Amino acid sequence: MSFKVCLYIATGECFLHCRGAWEKNILLVCTCTNNNFHFLFHHSDSNEHIRAICIESLSRMTLQRPDIFLTDKYLKYFGWMMHDKDHHVRVAALNGLLQPFQAVHDATEGKKLAPADEFLMIDKIELGALQNVTAKFLTRIASSVKDVKSEVQEVAMKLMVMLLKGGFLDGDEIDDTIWDQVNECALSARAVSIYSLIMILIKFLC
Repeated sequence: MSFKVCLYIATGECFLHCRGAWEKNILLVCTCTNNNFHFLFHHSDSNEHIRAICIESLSRMTLQRPDIFLTDKYLKYFGWMMHDKDHHVRVAALNGLLQPFQAVHDATEGKKLAPADEFLMIDKIELGALQNVTAKFLTRIASSVKDVKSEVQEVAMKLMVMLLKGGFLDGDEIDDTIWDQVNECALSARAVSIYSLIMILIKFLC
C-alpha cells in the first residue's frame, strides 16, 4: 500500500472521528438550548404539567452543563417551586436537587450510564455548589417529608438522606425542629411506603 493511499485512509478516519465529535456537540447544544427555552418561558405557566416539565428540563441541564446551570442563579428555582400548589411540580423541584447527588453516587458505585445519558457531565459536578440553596431551603425540604402526597414525601426523604451522606446536615445551625419533622414522618401512618428509606437514614445516623 502506497504512502498516498495510507494518507488518504488516515485523513478519512480523522474526518469521520471529527464529524462524530461535531455531531455530538451540536446535539448537546440543541438539547440545552431547547431545555433552556422551555424553562425560561414556561416555568410559571398556569398549567401544572408544563411547570413540572420545565423544572425537569432545568434538572436535566444541571447534569448536562453543571458549570453553567449548577449555580445559585438556576438552583434557586428548585427552592421556589417546592412551594407550588401542585404535587407534580413539588416532586420535580425536589428531584431537581436530588439528581446531582444521585448521579455522583451512581458514578461512584460504578453504575453505567444509559445511552441517553452519555452526554451528561457527571465528572464535572461539584456538589458543594448546592450548599447555599440547600441551606436556604432546608426547612422547606424537611417539611416536605410530611407533604400530603406520598410521592413528595418519598423524594424529600431521599434528598434528606443524600444531604446527610454529603455532610450538608453536620452544622450546628441545623435546627432540632427539622429532625422533629423527619421523625414525625417516620412515625406517621403515611410513611409505611417509605419505611426502607427511614432505615437507610437510621443507618447513616448510627
